Amino acid sequence: MNTPILSANAIGMRFESASGPVEAIGNVSFDLREGEILALVGPSGCGKTTLFNIITGLLAPSRGEIVIASDRAGQDVGYMLQKDLLLPWRSVIDNVILGLEVRGMARDKARAIARDLIEAYGLKGFEDARPSTLSGGMRQRVAIMRTLAFDPAVVLLDEPFSALDFQTRTLLQQDVARIIAERRKSAILITHDIGEAITMADRILVLSTRPSTVIRTMDIEIPRDARDPISLRSDQRYNDYFVSIWEDLQLPNARVA
Repeated sequence: MNTPILSANAIGMRFESASGPVEAIGNVSFDLREGEILALVGPSGCGKTTLFNIITGLLAPSRGEIVIASDRAGQDVGYMLQKDLLLPWRSVIDNVILGLEVRGMARDKARAIARDLIEAYGLKGFEDARPSTLSGGMRQRVAIMRTLAFDPAVVLLDEPFSALDFQTRTLLQQDVARIIAERRKSAILITHDIGEAITMADRILVLSTRPSTVIRTMDIEIPRDARDPISLRSDQRYNDYFVSIWEDLQLPNARVA
């Protein structure tokens, strides 16, 4: 897990506004290693989603660059948003194949890929169901399948469980981490939930307030197969990580001392 699949090199972002320039990201650098889940935590408004938009190419950074070690132009990054954004008039399988259709894949081939994902991740029998008939957790499973269907090199997870109840969110944290590992993907997770970051990530980047910089990079040394979301909370290592990150976020303005 030492080969960077993505590198953010001295990223800075400034927006122009009516009242003058706004510095959203000061200087952020990191590597995403192959097969790793990297979590970004930080105060609201510190530029995490802006950073995701830079990684996807939706925004050009004011400074620095994103380098992705992939030769599949246009298929490097999959983005799973806070809301599932499933199309209500399309069935589960037709929502899963949406990105493949946009990329021009033949419908029969796209549906075969979708059926494999649906069977592998617990929704067999719901292929023809409409999103309105699914639970919140099932809808998020469809969303992650749609993200994985076109086989991206990097998966971006932007608070994907924030709208779910505690029980569903807890179960999905473990499931999505497992799915990403099984598919041998590399992922970046944005979350405000410190416990979620510890449960899912191999490393955590703690960001300061705007303009954001990296306060700390923390390796989570609890093996993934020992990351049951409930029993983990009684692990002293979990508590130590939690307290350390919490204290970082309580620094004056969450700035580097």
